[in-house]
Amino acid sequence: NTLHAVGVEPTINDDDKRTFLRSILGNKDYEKKYKLFDTVEVTMVDRTVELTERMYDQLAEDAKDGSFQKFKIENEEQWDMWADRYRMAAMVRSISGLAPTVQLYVIPEKFFDRIQEFMKLPKPMYVALMEATRAFEEHVRLLTEKAQEPGFWRAGGKSLR
Repeated sequence: NTLHAVGVEPTINDDDKRTFLRSILGNKDYEKKYKLFDTVEVTMVDRTVELTERMYDQLAEDAKDGSFQKFKIENEEQWDMWADRYRMAAMVRSISGLAPTVQLYVIPEKFFDRIQEFMKLPKPMYVALMEATRAFEEHVRLLTEKAQEPGFWRAGGKSLR
């Protein structure tokens, strides 16, 4: 279930529904793969509430301890950009197809360190990765919203179970 992430509106297909339901019932991470530039595959994983809290706590700590000192953050738009970067660091589970292949299966101890690694990528790859993160977040939001509607869990008249 791989999607081309850049420029694609989030959609929900039957495989997404099945995977989402299994993740909920099995108390597991929901994940989805996106294809970037037809050769790179990125696996995105939804954040738990605990991971989200840790991510925002680290963002606040890093802002206080001077980690951002070399970056000029002067307005809300720039803070939003850093929040997006922290979300990307928290949700990218793996990247394959780059030379050398990058595997990031572990949740980082320090999100800022992973962001620094992402910033070393070529700009088109970095931008595509950010777009994939945003697309995945919107996909999960849409799944969560639609899952509460009657009939969502049926596909073609059949149960998804």
